[in-house]
Amino acid sequence: MSAGAGPRLSCPLRSAALRWPEAAAVVGVPGTVTFREWDAQVSRVAARLSALGLRAGDVVALTLFSDYPSLVLLLATLRAELIACPLHLRNPVALQIAQAVRVGAVAAVVAGATDGWREAGLRVIPMEELLQEGRAPHAPSASGAADDIALAAQAPATLVYTSGSTAVPKVAALSLANHLANAAASNRQHGLLATDRWLLSLPLYHVGGLAIVFRCLLAGAAVVIADARDDLAAATQRWGATQLSLVPTQLARLLNQGTRADGMQTLRNLLLGGAPAADAVVAAALARGWPVRKTYGLTEMASQVTSVPPVCADAQRYTGGRVLTGCEVRIAQDGEIHVRGPMLFLGYWEDGKSRPCLTTDGWFATGDVGELDAAGWIRVRGRRDNLIISGGENVQPEEVELALAGLPGIALAVVVPVPDVEFGQRLVAFVRMHGDADIQREALARQLAGLLPRFKVPVAFYPLPVDADARGGKVQRAALIKAARALQANNGAPA
Repeated sequence: MSAGAGPRLSCPLRSAALRWPEAAAVVGVPGTVTFREWDAQVSRVAARLSALGLRAGDVVALTLFSDYPSLVLLLATLRAELIACPLHLRNPVALQIAQAVRVGAVAAVVAGATDGWREAGLRVIPMEELLQEGRAPHAPSASGAADDIALAAQAPATLVYTSGSTAVPKVAALSLANHLANAAASNRQHGLLATDRWLLSLPLYHVGGLAIVFRCLLAGAAVVIADARDDLAAATQRWGATQLSLVPTQLARLLNQGTRADGMQTLRNLLLGGAPAADAVVAAALARGWPVRKTYGLTEMASQVTSVPPVCADAQRYTGGRVLTGCEVRIAQDGEIHVRGPMLFLGYWEDGKSRPCLTTDGWFATGDVGELDAAGWIRVRGRRDNLIISGGENVQPEEVELALAGLPGIALAVVVPVPDVEFGQRLVAFVRMHGDADIQREALARQLAGLLPRFKVPVAFYPLPVDADARGGKVQRAALIKAARALQANNGAPA
């Protein structure tokens, strides 16, 4: 389908600029930018992209940071009806280039050095030149009297690489309709208001970071851009953020750095997702009065599928939340979570087009396993492809990881299998302790034995490499499985 075919939707930024022209749209490091000003800059950059000869439906790779220029570039790409592919900035440049080539990008907007990009056959557009100041065409007036902008609803708008913690990352093709449907469902669940401020605490190459932008546009809320030198607590307090999205690693760091309870007093919602979170971590945050709402979501659904609402019973705060309005969830006979709804992606991007990946009756099989009660509350147990079979017993490593994370002194734990002649597979744990504390292997095994069946207790504990969770807080299990096998083959000594 071409970018111009099919139904169309109003550009969310233009709609916000017409409705709240002088309201704060972005605050923080860039100062205060109104919706009218943001819209004007996006129009200017979109016109430049079109003037460069890029056509609707072309894929453009973007190097996006958590800053205001990146917000302008992202929305300008969508307004020009190009397909935006944000690249993971923590990846080596060579891998970023390879990922741009993989999706068939015709151009790459690059900040800084451009070495290697042109050699790969990509047209390089320096971000600095694209964003330079100039006249803004077709901007709404201060009174809001300007034309609406209609964009393709169902054509691919973004190509987002999945986390790929156990295999080669896939590329999810998401439409504007997908992003807006998810944002609207999340806003209904959490009551986002035009007076709210959402800290951009997740990167824009992550679907969670993109979701923050679309939620704010729909509600007229402000995106907060913090100074990179500020930690999350300082940024929240300095800019009066009322909304915050975190992965469990970020929350654990906030707790362990001694963030005061009143340091987060401006927050109305603290959404916690992206990976399983230990009950002990959630309980510690709740005890400080922080409004933690656990969520479950995936790139293929444009972010959230379930979330704990602001008002619920205490026990429900430890679940994965309740299914959002508009989302549908079912549990297959084998325990796998299936989802569908208007936010469901177009498919995986292959050979220049999206390939739908649905069951015969129209559901998407997530690869996650869990339970769903009659009231729509979910408990996610882990990834089906992470399942370890040890001595004929099924072990979901996430269960062991959460038990470890609840023990004193442990910041992060990852459990992987190693081959075993007698049991087929045994469990090995990689552990990161708070501070410089040593791993007390016998003590950890003894404590776990009081919490879990013996076959779920790891046979070895190793230090977790410092870069194991460098990719957006997601641990790369495949690399740790390889490391564990090498360590075991070396009788447990570092390879």
